[in-house]
Amino acid sequence: MRTITVYLVDDDRHVRAALVELVEAVPGFRVVGSSGTMAEAVPEIVRLRPTIAVVDEWLPDGTGPQVCQRIRAVVPDVPVVILSAGVSGENGRSEAEAAGASAYVVKQVADFSLLDVLIRLASAGPSQSDAVS
Repeated sequence: MRTITVYLVDDDRHVRAALVELVEAVPGFRVVGSSGTMAEAVPEIVRLRPTIAVVDEWLPDGTGPQVCQRIRAVVPDVPVVILSAGVSGENGRSEAEAAGASAYVVKQVADFSLLDVLIRLASAGPSQSDAVS
């Protein structure tokens, strides 16, 4: 079984820690890095080339779609999942899609579907990384 590597980007260190626990609880998944800004994330994702990158929609120095565009320009085979607090609605989803994100997931306490999306993307491989769900 291959290890699915994940890089996490969220400006809230508590959210990052919770995401690490969530992702690493799934057998075969491993978080290879995390950061809180676009400036830190983009070079690390390019260097590490994780199987999947998970990026918060709003960062102190940019947006998730901006991170996605920069990553996809250099390593187009790394699917990017945009995490949203849900305040952007369809506009946020459209921006994520235009940036080339593989998925747009709304953070919800009761129904957090990030793991389902990561498992689906890992199973589909790089060829399926162009459809926002």
